Amino acid sequence: MSLVWARLSLLSKGRPELHAMVCVPTAADLTLLDAEPVGAGPQEPPHKDHFKGPFKCRKKDAKAAAVAAAAAASSSRSDKTEGEESDRPAAPEVLEPSPDLTPGVWPDPLPSVASHCSRVLLGWVTQGDFSLSAGCGEALGLVSAAGLLNAIAGQPARRRGTLLLRNPTSLHYRFAKVNLEV
Repeated sequence: MSLVWARLSLLSKGRPELHAMVCVPTAADLTLLDAEPVGAGPQEPPHKDHFKGPFKCRKKDAKAAAVAAAAAASSSRSDKTEGEESDRPAAPEVLEPSPDLTPGVWPDPLPSVASHCSRVLLGWVTQGDFSLSAGCGEALGLVSAAGLLNAIAGQPARRRGTLLLRNPTSLHYRFAKVNLEV
């Protein structure tokens, strides 16, 4: 896989940041661009939180177990005769941390770098900012040559060279035109 330098010019508002992702637009994205040339681009759908998910499941299981234990204790209290035992509530169970779930540490298996967004990833931005001379956001980045050729070949002629750019702190993709640096 070879990487090539590419200059990206945003088609609408926005300012590219360091490590922004350069992605291939889908056919639906290109029809959205035709419908709203100045509008915002597509949005990344919400992702599963790999850190909170297992802990939330354990917390729900603990609550369900506590409710079941309380129900069992109340039914056993009604069956007991007076004076046998005091009406002390049962002590809650203490959950020990599981060795495979450590807060702040990514659970196994590690996900692929290219699978963290819903679009096909081509490359990343190494430098980007708003260009006063161009009047739009511009970025310089590295993209995969084979992926770029494949993406351009599958696009309609009037939208050829259109890519998506997403900043690391944003869920919005911005449409950008690519110019290859030789």
